[in-house]
Amino acid sequence: MCSSELLELWRERVAAVEQSGATAKQWCQEHGIRPNLFYYWKHQLSRVQNDVPKADWLPAVVNERLAERGQDSITLRVAGAVIEVNSGFNPALLRAVVLALESEQC
Repeated sequence: MCSSELLELWRERVAAVEQSGATAKQWCQEHGIRPNLFYYWKHQLSRVQNDVPKADWLPAVVNERLAERGQDSITLRVAGAVIEVNSGFNPALLRAVVLALESEQC
């Protein structure tokens, strides 16, 4: 497992604890994870988030023909990939994909 995959795994675990309503200690016991390991990765993630430079915003290009037809989608270009995002998309999935594209290659 490369470092970007490991970071994503722990991002998911930290989010799961926050969404569960349980304490971190309870959640860790239920999932067989040592609490000190959980807190270590939570700290590491906060360090990574604070070190990440803010993304530069690029101008948006609106395709007038699609806008007139009521197309409810956008196209993102991230790290050489083209992603079409339609209404009803899963924000967590989009975030994970963008982070994966921006992270180091495994």
